[in-house]
Amino acid sequence: MVGRCYETEQILPFGPWVEALRAAVTGLDRGVLGSLDPTRRAELARLLPEIAEASPGPASASDDYLRLFEAVARLLEILTVTPPFAVILEDLHWADEMSVRLFGFLARRAGGWPLLLVGTSRAEEIGEAPLLRRVMEELRAERHVAALTLSPLSEAETHDLVQILGSAGTHQAALGHVAEQVWTLSEGNPFVAVETMRALHEGHRFGPSTIALPERVREAIGSRLERLSPLARDVVAVAAVIGRQFDFALLQRAAGLDEREAAAGVEELVRRRVLHGVGVRLDFAHDRIRQVAYGALLPARRTRLHAAVGNAIESTYGDALAPHHGALGVHYRHGEIWDRAVRYLRLAGNDAVACSASREAVAYSEQALEVVTHLPEGMGRSEAAYNLEMMRAALFFPLAELPRALDGLREAEALAHGLRDDARLGRVNVLRPFCLTTMGEHAAAIETGERGLAMAESAGLVPFQAVARVLLGFAHIGAGNLPTAITFLRRSADLLEGQPAGRRFGFIGLPAVLWRSWLVMPLAELGVFPDAIAHGEEAIRIAEEAAQPYSLTLAHATLGHAHCIKGDYARAIPALERFETLCRDYEIPVLFAFASWLGYAYAMTGRLAEAVPLLEDAVERSASLRGLWWQSRRMTHLAEAYLWSGRVDDARRAAERALALADTHGERGNRAYALRLFGELEGAGHYLEQARALAEELGMRPLVARCQLELGRLYRRVGDSAQARPQLTAALANLRAMDMRFWAEQADAELASAAP
Repeated sequence: MVGRCYETEQILPFGPWVEALRAAVTGLDRGVLGSLDPTRRAELARLLPEIAEASPGPASASDDYLRLFEAVARLLEILTVTPPFAVILEDLHWADEMSVRLFGFLARRAGGWPLLLVGTSRAEEIGEAPLLRRVMEELRAERHVAALTLSPLSEAETHDLVQILGSAGTHQAALGHVAEQVWTLSEGNPFVAVETMRALHEGHRFGPSTIALPERVREAIGSRLERLSPLARDVVAVAAVIGRQFDFALLQRAAGLDEREAAAGVEELVRRRVLHGVGVRLDFAHDRIRQVAYGALLPARRTRLHAAVGNAIESTYGDALAPHHGALGVHYRHGEIWDRAVRYLRLAGNDAVACSASREAVAYSEQALEVVTHLPEGMGRSEAAYNLEMMRAALFFPLAELPRALDGLREAEALAHGLRDDARLGRVNVLRPFCLTTMGEHAAAIETGERGLAMAESAGLVPFQAVARVLLGFAHIGAGNLPTAITFLRRSADLLEGQPAGRRFGFIGLPAVLWRSWLVMPLAELGVFPDAIAHGEEAIRIAEEAAQPYSLTLAHATLGHAHCIKGDYARAIPALERFETLCRDYEIPVLFAFASWLGYAYAMTGRLAEAVPLLEDAVERSASLRGLWWQSRRMTHLAEAYLWSGRVDDARRAAERALALADTHGERGNRAYALRLFGELEGAGHYLEQARALAEELGMRPLVARCQLELGRLYRRVGDSAQARPQLTAALANLRAMDMRFWAEQADAELASAAP
């Protein structure tokens, strides 16, 4: 049977409440009333005016309200002869004393009736309704009474609610975006969600990315906060300035209260559901409460409280401030304690760099740069600005925002000139080559790097000398000057001898990992695989021990590169897949170019459906970010994948682009790889001979051996065994000497086929 539900509206005084009940009964459909026997109908007719006329107030005699309560109970008992029947009393926290007493009376009396009696109240409001709290506690002992706490809506339920409340004809994609914003704003609170949708329907226009807190919600929260005691209002103001999740001791100190006063204020806020416990800490029951409380503060008081919170953090956690650097910087910034704000924001940025949270570190450095403008003019202000500009410029590098990094270095350079400080100028010229090389400007990078190295040596800055040599090694790798690159990188290792391997010296990565990782590449290109792999594995070990994501990502990338050159794809793929995961998880787009090696390894193992999209993405991303370092090699990898996929025309165009890029950026080693591919594409021995000659000149033994193998194949296919066998024999000997088994097996098979 379908139940009938007759619901009273929210009524504060008792009299209108019972009048609403009488009106609801009078309005029952005739089917319900007609099902009653004549005796009950007559009794019902007698009870209705009696109930309407009684309506005793709080001062009425107990006999009067008991007689009324009995009449209401009897009325409901009569109606329940046609079950099911339900009475819902909403918002009991706003009801007067007599209404609450009637609810308790009916709940006890109706235990054996086929009646569902529902009373609703907001948990956060019960603290202000002691009688209701006591009645509800007493009713919990009744066997037929159940207390249900409604949890917040889930994200899916909030989305469903938005769909129900959305305007007809609203585009689903737009409604889905609104649902996401409503979920973020409401955190599953139905009142906030409904009021937000109501505000949208009423024509409110909010920002493109966020929805503002609806005025009705703001007013409701503000009303709750206004009903707090003065002590509790003072405590909640301080808590709102602190933010989410805080310790009691911090709140007490920031509020300037003794332990007893602070405890009393917190107890009231917890009872009123403004705060709640999160483990041993405190937090706001909903962040929207904090927003309203914070927004109600006058600017002068807000500034004073931020400064007080900063002082309280320092005194509370004086022996372990590192986790609080960011909070201290923000509080002192808003508290207008400028010198301490700069200090802590910079420390917070360094903390973020240590865990490769570059976006977060940039945000801290930019806040600090804004604060620096409030410091007194002079050398101290210029020095602080220089340090922050250098920090921000270095942070733009892993984010692949290379033009912004160079702009930051120019700002730092101007400040160093103003300070007449050659050491600071040297630091600028040490870091600039990294950006230039990544953009494919190897010659300019080498020139600038040598100038920076000379300045670092003149100033006696050993860590900067070491990093300068790492970056010069990186630039020479790009240009194909592999032995020179190795010399610079090994000298960097000498300079860092005896230094802790896990120390960053203020750089984005660990110098001990940087020189080892970049050394892996030229060693592998020269065919010195045991040393290359040993350095790569050691780099990973150091980075893992230091828990430094940027360094760990680079170390996996270069080790994967070495295994690819060797043809050991079973080891290359795990290293490169780990690299790709780290690169994505820690947002290090500047290193994503190495994803082409993963695509190449996939292609070489027959996984072309995965290889081609990955290679295309690596090429496109590098171009869009102006990260053109070794873009020629990425194009060569893509051309090979196209060739093996049967897309010969696409392969030819990519190979032509690879050759052009190698020539444009002066990458001789990559030119040799592109020429080898042209030889395979065109079946032309002269391209292969050019590639082999250039590879021999550069000492690139693995590429020499592959050119010999391809020449042998070419001669064998045209039936020229006399020329095929010497090439294949030489290729097999070279490949075995370097333990390049994947390619050696192919050379051995080709040699067997070329037998006279």
